[in-house]
Amino acid sequence: MTQRVRLTPRAVADLKATARYTTQKWGHAQCQSYLRSLDARFSWLAEHPTTGRARDDVADRSRSFRHNAHIVFYRIRDNGIDVLAVVHSAMDVDGV
Repeated sequence: MTQRVRLTPRAVADLKATARYTTQKWGHAQCQSYLRSLDARFSWLAEHPTTGRARDDVADRSRSFRHNAHIVFYRIRDNGIDVLAVVHSAMDVDGV
């Protein structure tokens, strides 16, 4: 059975900010490539949800997995994952 990925409003906002920055810094093609790689990572995490590190220090029942320059925070559900946030590794993770 295919596992589902749901994005929280915070995750959507994070991805939009990442897209804006990446487009400004490296151009549209690189932005699209990076967003596709994040989408593939989300799907992979939904299929292998326990791969990420437990991060109860950040948010209750949350896990994290590093993807290039970003850290994906997510929570496991019965049929997939909820992506809570996508934070640049240099950023503070408070409030995820």
